[in-house]
Amino acid sequence: MNNFRISFCTTCMNRLSYLKQTLPQNLADNMDYENLEYVLLDYNSSDGLEDYIKSNYSEELNNGKLIYFRIDSVEFYDWTHSRNLAVSLATGDIICNIDADNFTGAGFAKYVNQMFKNMQDVFLTTYYVPLRKNDVLGRICMLKSSFLNIGGYDERMKHYGFEDIDLIHRLERSGLKKVDIDNSLFLNAIQHSNQERTSNSKEGFSVKDLYIRYINGYSSELLFLFDDRTAMRGTMINNILYSKLEPETPLNFSLRYNYSILENSWISEVWLDDEEGEISNLKNFYRIDSKYLQEEALFFFHQISNRLIMEENTRKGISFVKNEIQKKGNLYKNFSPIPLEV
Repeated sequence: MNNFRISFCTTCMNRLSYLKQTLPQNLADNMDYENLEYVLLDYNSSDGLEDYIKSNYSEELNNGKLIYFRIDSVEFYDWTHSRNLAVSLATGDIICNIDADNFTGAGFAKYVNQMFKNMQDVFLTTYYVPLRKNDVLGRICMLKSSFLNIGGYDERMKHYGFEDIDLIHRLERSGLKKVDIDNSLFLNAIQHSNQERTSNSKEGFSVKDLYIRYINGYSSELLFLFDDRTAMRGTMINNILYSKLEPETPLNFSLRYNYSILENSWISEVWLDDEEGEISNLKNFYRIDSKYLQEEALFFFHQISNRLIMEENTRKGISFVKNEIQKKGNLYKNFSPIPLEV
């Protein structure tokens, strides 16, 4: 049997500092696997990524080892749309999502090929590796046909976190077996802060203030104010304390995680000003000035937003999702426009 054609798919927005470290290493570490393409989707970066690729990778672009795509007109990073787009552009039988901060490790493509030669109806993931390796959680390898069979990533998820876990669960529900990538050689990544993870999101750009209102020993209300005069609020529940203080009272969310929100989704509002021009409806709220707490709260906002969708898919037993086709911008392949609007 011939070797599978494998596509490493990396999407990024303003991650040049990571790619300068990971891309050359990943290309070098997999030179021994001939039938490999590295699909890099530039999600309208403004940090010089295009010029860097032009100046440093002419040979790889010419021989097809690296294929550089760029989508214009997008303002914020979209985790699920970008990955679905990258997969649609890949030509491999097997696709592997490789985050921009990830090092594949030497011989990873050969390892992936051998695993799929040895087993059928499987996909590879790092989901159950130790938590200290959580920066490689997005590393998922599957047949492209398996990915398309479940509709890809759920594009209702517009934030950071749980989009990969949802994909893993839906692949399992489609009948595939999860196989853990547990070789430490393949589990290295550049460590970074939660602020960096969310910095290219709409909320990361536009959050103005964070307020909190104490309710009781296990719950507080969070209120995010954004520059466009919109607001999001929700009741944060400490599940550990709740289970101890209210053991007999059922709630509509899972206690599997340390924190949840009471509502089914964040509640969207518009700022209202009082007669003095101050923001009204802030009675009993306290403004959080700590930069660290603001970043952690925004990270929580991202995680919960996607987790609620994942939990809905789980409750309904959904494996296939139908994403709406939305025009995002024009597409370029190796710096030339291609006749495809995405």
